[in-house]
Amino acid sequence: MALNLYMLGLVAQDMEKSLEFYRRLGLAIPEGSDGQKHVEVKMTGDITFFLNAPERVAVEGSPRVILEFYLHDRAEVDAKYKMMVDYGYESSRAPFVAGSIGMYFAMINDPDGNTILFSADAK
Repeated sequence: MALNLYMLGLVAQDMEKSLEFYRRLGLAIPEGSDGQKHVEVKMTGDITFFLNAPERVAVEGSPRVILEFYLHDRAEVDAKYKMMVDYGYESSRAPFVAGSIGMYFAMINDPDGNTILFSADAK
């Protein structure tokens, strides 16, 4: 089965400037987003666009693009992560539970160093 892109994220150097830019561009930035470190905007269709503050990513100088693929359950995340690492792609972060949001994540880097995020519900 082919994967579908679930979310597209950008790491904002200056979150407030980025929010202002994307508001002016015409995105429906949710009320109360100012001062947040993570902001999601549901787009038409199944894609969600998000902005992350730099401190939400692992290392300085890391890629600014995050592609997220939702895989429905933890076993699928584990299997996809293992398969890609076994092919020789670089692990960015082994599977883990983000307890504060109830999600299960794993991250690898594509050949250009962009972050590929696999996600599932933590349950």
